Amino acid sequence: MKKRSEKMFSLLLALVFLMGLAPKNAVYAATSARCDTTQSFSLYPGASYTFKVTVSGTSSAPLFTVGNSSVLQTRSTGKKGNDYFFKVTAVGGGGSSTGVYTTLPGQKPVRQCIVSVAAESRG
Repeated sequence: MKKRSEKMFSLLLALVFLMGLAPKNAVYAATSARCDTTQSFSLYPGASYTFKVTVSGTSSAPLFTVGNSSVLQTRSTGKKGNDYFFKVTAVGGGGSSTGVYTTLPGQKPVRQCIVSVAAESRG
């Protein structure tokens, strides 16, 4: 009897997805990439900042990118467990800005924050 109820549940679940009754993001509900920095901030030209992205529900590495590579250069700086580290360096002129995005396979990019390049005057 247990096998039959498991089959019925599986068929019902498949029907829900085929009919489009499930929420659009239901397939990825347990898969996420959480960034430690979600508030916008500024960097002086040449300054760097490291983001930590924690992945759950998948063994896939997150894609980390910026909207304009003329404003920020990015590079991966390592991984520890489910935590991935990405360093950005401000290369754009003062007043320029760009979004910082994370993406997991099969998902849409998620903007984490906006990074602006500050004017060069630090005084």
